[in-house]
Amino acid sequence: VQHPKRPIRFDKLHRETLKRMPFEHLVGIMLPVLQQKSGDIEAFLEADVRGLMGDLWPSLHRFARPAGELEADQGSPTGGDPDAGSRSRRKERSFVSVLYAMGLRSLL
Repeated sequence: VQHPKRPIRFDKLHRETLKRMPFEHLVGIMLPVLQQKSGDIEAFLEADVRGLMGDLWPSLHRFARPAGELEADQGSPTGGDPDAGSRSRRKERSFVSVLYAMGLRSLL
């Protein structure tokens, strides 16, 4: 008999990453995750809800900016440390993997 899984939660590092992340960057990371998860349940939604979801994405894309654009606006985020950039990308990948593991309700 399988035991129920514990809900996925952010650890301390992920919470700190989230606190420091600019809103535009967060939206840029969250959109693909939310779109994939909503696509997974789309077949179970009423037609009017599917229409609303379809109208929602273009509105949210206006707020999203990829990480590369943010770094260019803010200058070098690494402060001259060549390893800091790879650590930052590694933290972001870890953060994104947690987002994909979470349920849609938890993300919203």
